[in-house]
Amino acid sequence: MVYDCGGIDSGMTADLLETYGRHPGAGIERQLSEFVRMRYGTAAADGCRDAFNHFEKAIELFPLDVHTRPNRMLNGLGISAALCMGLPLRPQDAWEGRADWERPEGRGGFDPHNYTEPRSLERIISRLPLVIGEQEEGLSRLATLLGLPGTSAQKQARSYDHALGSAYLQVLRSMFHFFGMAGILQKVRRDNRLIPADLKTLDYLREAEMENTQTFAELLRRHPEFYVNSTHDVWKYLSDYDNRLD
Repeated sequence: MVYDCGGIDSGMTADLLETYGRHPGAGIERQLSEFVRMRYGTAAADGCRDAFNHFEKAIELFPLDVHTRPNRMLNGLGISAALCMGLPLRPQDAWEGRADWERPEGRGGFDPHNYTEPRSLERIISRLPLVIGEQEEGLSRLATLLGLPGTSAQKQARSYDHALGSAYLQVLRSMFHFFGMAGILQKVRRDNRLIPADLKTLDYLREAEMENTQTFAELLRRHPEFYVNSTHDVWKYLSDYDNRLD
């Protein structure tokens, strides 16, 4: 059992700890090999390592190097990413593009609008397609392993981790839609005009987010265990996506 973001649950981290407990002196490669065999089964072990190489690359590419307060050790973009789906884009805040330390009174520290500062926004928009591509490739490879032989627990672990990775993919896409719309609004402000291409892009991102949020809500209905305390209050009304985005 592990503590994670306000909830107690068993899962991948618990299996990693169990593997380490069995082989405390082993090198990282041996521990990873033992972990994938134990959690996913021998038949799927190599394929899972391949899939998780892409997931790891997605994590490495995630744009945490955004413009933030000088000498600040951490920023909240990783947490804010999950809230891009739960919070509607506020045009005025996106238009102003204030950094996290310049946020107006009443705006929370993890509000994704804190990262619409132009330099941060540019890095986020340019990096997210790469992150999404790696996550999609990892999920595609993991999906080919779902029907391979293994114990019921190993088959369930593959299915569960594929669903969890799919949920994260929806969050990444929502993040791209959120900051993409913010980028268009700032472009309109910078150019002092709204051209048809910009309007078309805004409409596309809005429609894509409506579809993405619906997909995510359906996934959560199938996997209510994905809810955790820190995001439940934001995500619990995802079924009202039409009202939020209109």
